[in-house]
Amino acid sequence: MPRNGAGVYSLPPSNPVVPNTTIATAWANPTLSDIAQALTDSLDRNGLGGMLSSFRISDGTIAAPGLAFTNELGLGLWRSGAGTMQFAGGGANFFTVGPLGAISPVKLEHRGYDTYMLTGQKNWRVQNTLGDLVFTPSATANAEDWDAAKKTVFKSDGNIDVSGTLNVGTLAVANLTVVNNVAAGGDVSANTVTAGNAVITGQASAKQFVPNTLSANISGAYNANFALGQSQVLTLTGPATVTPINVPVGSILRIALIATNLGVTWAASVKWAGGGSAPNLAAGTLRRALVVLEWDGTYFLGSAGAY
Repeated sequence: MPRNGAGVYSLPPSNPVVPNTTIATAWANPTLSDIAQALTDSLDRNGLGGMLSSFRISDGTIAAPGLAFTNELGLGLWRSGAGTMQFAGGGANFFTVGPLGAISPVKLEHRGYDTYMLTGQKNWRVQNTLGDLVFTPSATANAEDWDAAKKTVFKSDGNIDVSGTLNVGTLAVANLTVVNNVAAGGDVSANTVTAGNAVITGQASAKQFVPNTLSANISGAYNANFALGQSQVLTLTGPATVTPINVPVGSILRIALIATNLGVTWAASVKWAGGGSAPNLAAGTLRRALVVLEWDGTYFLGSAGAY
């Protein structure tokens, strides 16, 4: 007889036999054939035959998973709730698969590469090579022809390489170094870049460059930092010595001085037209002056006017 829905096997109706009864073929052969069929339908411990339908296991618990290992009964898979299963070990959850997606409460280490695909959209390949995380889009939808010219690389040394155009609302960095050309079809405003030190070593071209401005009260030794303001309004509260710093080659630093009667001197790197000495900026009746300094890589070439 076949097993019932609970998997229980029962002998054919002619059983059990009565003691001291002759073993007859009419009883023995059908009974043994039925037992043989039941054994054939059983799952072999050595994996012979395999399942012909769904293999069902008990729900189990997080301490005793329904699917576990002979040598580690606490490690395996169990049903933790409706539509949810967990990979557990030692009474703790390692990984959950359920209606909210695949969730890991522990760190996952990724090696090799994955392909993320949405139907009708670009694919993305993620590689972890020598600690670098590389995002590469496909050239066409739903195909694996990767467009390396548009990849973005997050390097293990903390640097980021962007092959395409980087569009951000606000860029805040401690140091900004541009080693190639910077070109823009519209206005370029330094007010969108907050940086402790901005250095452009290549060529910058744009329709318009709107510089940062800085206002400060100064006296004594003062470093006029180009990175903090390419146009500076400095009010003297006492005699001051001004030294321009962090000016890229070919860039211009404009300084408007107020209260020039208090006295201002310049660093030795500042040179004036004709090789002469610094102009007397205190000569103006308004006690104001405008100084323009351009850095040629060796000297600051200065021009000034008193007002």
